Order: sequence, then C-alpha cells, then structure tokens
Amino acid sequence: MCRVESPAPVTYKCRHTKLIPQQPRVYMCDAADRRGFPCKTPEQTSKGSCHNRLFDCPNCMEKKKRDAKKDGKGPSSGVIGPISSKTGTSITIEA
Repeated sequence: MCRVESPAPVTYKCRHTKLIPQQPRVYMCDAADRRGFPCKTPEQTSKGSCHNRLFDCPNCMEKKKRDAKKDGKGPSSGVIGPISSKTGTSITIEA
C-alpha cells in the first residue's frame, strides 16, 4: 500500500519554522511502482515536529553569509583560520 507523508513543522535554531516537505509526498509501494501510478487510497503517515536546534534556517544562513562578506569576515575575504597540515613522510623498515 502506498503512503502519503504530510508536511510537518521543523523549528530551527533561529526559531523560524518551515514545513518539510512543503507539499504532501507520496511513496509508492512495489505494486504501484510496477503499475506506474499510486494506489487509490494511500495510507496516511504521521510524524512529530522536529527541532533542528543545531542550524539556522536556510534564509538566516544566507543572511549571515551576506553580512559576513560585507563585514570582511567571511571566507571570501581571504581571511583563513589556523591551518594545520601533516606532510607525508616515508618510513623504511629494514629487517
């Protein structure tokens, strides 16, 4: 039986909320895949809201990037943080 996923709210670190997916999404079962179209009455699925507290929403992320570029603090300004690299070394073990 096919399933329909309804939009559920996702709350980001910046406190903005977005519905994901934006529109109901139909997941087709194996029989529907073979037929090429979904079942007449797909099963409704439910999921709780999600709190993505680690990241800002995409709009706030873009705004922060633009502001950082204006202030000269962004990655495009040529300012780079501390870099550590390890050079390759060749070790020969003789027996």
